[in-house]
Amino acid sequence: MFSVVREGEFVHVTLGTLSDTPTIRPTAHIFVGSKAPWYAITDELPQHDEFG
Repeated sequence: MFSVVREGEFVHVTLGTLSDTPTIRPTAHIFVGSKAPWYAITDELPQHDEFG
């Protein structure tokens, strides 16, 4: 449900696990190059094959 990244500098928390409404919104999709072919992204956010 969470991951520690960048040598312990950050903790990523899955937004779906929060009980409050998030105060931030997604700004892009990453790893689109390896998504399931049947999964459709239906918004206008930028899409990146990889991270970075």
